[in-house]
Amino acid sequence: MTNLLTQAEIISMRDEVVNTQLNHLCSISRRSQVGEDPGGQPTYEWADIATLEPCHYWKEVETEIVGPQNAVVARERLVLQALIDISEQDRITSLTDTDGTNIVADTPLDVIEVERAQNQTVCVLKQIS
Repeated sequence: MTNLLTQAEIISMRDEVVNTQLNHLCSISRRSQVGEDPGGQPTYEWADIATLEPCHYWKEVETEIVGPQNAVVARERLVLQALIDISEQDRITSLTDTDGTNIVADTPLDVIEVERAQNQTVCVLKQIS
């Protein structure tokens, strides 16, 4: 008899590996309409939809040629669990390591792209200027 792993066991093991690499914590906020101003225009507010969410943040710094000069471009990424509720309209409002030390001082960060895979969600972030 062969002791092969089932598909469910393989998926579970893969998810465990991904989750052990999520060594940071973040809060995710979403903008929602909370009322109207005296002129009847909608008013909005940012509210947390997730806090202390396991994640992994990193920044890729590259040099790009822009016209006659080189420019340093930083691309910020965030990996989250696969089924997390996040979209391109959301913001990362805090980002810490597991002992609470801020990783990125300049938050919030806009989520500008969300890529979903079988066992993780990868977000591209942008500093809000």
